[in-house]
Amino acid sequence: MSAPLLDPQLDRRGFLRLAGVAATLGALPGCSSADRRDRIVTAVTRRIVGPLGAAQIDAGRVDPAAAADAFLADLGPLGDALELALAALEWAVWPLVPKLRPFTSLEPTEQDAVLADLRDSRLGFKRQLFAAAKSVGCLAYYTSPESHGGLGFPGPFGDNTAAMQWSDEV
Repeated sequence: MSAPLLDPQLDRRGFLRLAGVAATLGALPGCSSADRRDRIVTAVTRRIVGPLGAAQIDAGRVDPAAAADAFLADLGPLGDALELALAALEWAVWPLVPKLRPFTSLEPTEQDAVLADLRDSRLGFKRQLFAAAKSVGCLAYYTSPESHGGLGFPGPFGDNTAAMQWSDEV
């Protein structure tokens, strides 16, 4: 006969196992995979797009997490691979990346150092991880119409009228 799941004499190891299963299933507050992914996308986007973009994100004018949700869902298997890359960026530790804590809990300068290490690595898989994070961050930011003003281009992208007026002025 197996022990009940909620044994009143649950030891430390059993508690940690139960908490891990609950977190994996999203049963703990703030532990759902979508919530975690949204925090990772926002953190990566803030570091990739620079101070102007970070200010727009902080002010709530651009929501990279909502944009990422939309395009990752439409990408099928590629979206799944990009989500795995984001999870690897969040949870990977030294020696793969120069950090011991989740990416979202690092200070901005530490996040920049992690991204720079991935970008400048001699190892192809680390550069691919950076490329995936950069792609998600850029898509999440630049698909938002609110980001277009900071580019100096009137947008929206795909509307030729504004582009033609802009090119005539230049």
